[in-house]
Amino acid sequence: MSWPALSIRDLRREPWAQVRLQRDRPVSRPLSQLRAEDLSGVYPAREGANYKGRLPTSGAYWSSTMSDLVFYESRLERETLIVADFDADVVEIIAQPFRMRAVVDGKARMHTPDYALLRSGGLIEIVNCKPRAYLSDPKVIALHAWVGAALGQAGIRHRVASELPAARRANLESLAHLRNPRWSSGLPLDVVAAAAADPISIGDLTYLLRREVAGPTVKLTLRALLWHGVLETDLDELLSSKSVVQVRSA
Repeated sequence: MSWPALSIRDLRREPWAQVRLQRDRPVSRPLSQLRAEDLSGVYPAREGANYKGRLPTSGAYWSSTMSDLVFYESRLERETLIVADFDADVVEIIAQPFRMRAVVDGKARMHTPDYALLRSGGLIEIVNCKPRAYLSDPKVIALHAWVGAALGQAGIRHRVASELPAARRANLESLAHLRNPRWSSGLPLDVVAAAAADPISIGDLTYLLRREVAGPTVKLTLRALLWHGVLETDLDELLSSKSVVQVRSA
């Protein structure tokens, strides 16, 4: 497949986005004209490649938001996917959504963002994943500077995602095991949610329901309710029997 040619004149006028509507059907449009509906269901602009010496960090994550697999190329990208999947405002997650083309300091530049998050209200958020250890690298700073500026001029939010704090990462990975509603089928969701109408610790909740629901089942059900946003708790503290849960406020 070949990408449509863009002239330097076009790129000097404004940044452009190149999208693969299908695997062999790329189109180009000014970045300022890009809308959420243009990205929905597009084919990845960059396909993952395997080569000798590459660490086996790529894979596919089953997303509850997409009800489908979303591909990642690093552990950090997988972590970023889990965070996006947990965000109720995200309605679609797209890996490698488009190629950005622009002239920066007189030179033609190209960049493929890691993810586009389509949010409610038709908003687009572009997320690039970069380990915290590399954020001070001048080349990384320069890349994110021109990418962020170009996206900002087009009214598109840009964010750089790095590693989560250890407790939040561990909590979200644990909760994500219950992300598929089929995996929580048969759990006493209503019973446990009703018992957490007022703030209560997981330990006290387990004790309160001991005659109705086995302790391990209570904890499994809590994970499902937390993932699906029925209950809330402080996820920046490692979940334990002392963690306080409650029904999420409207």
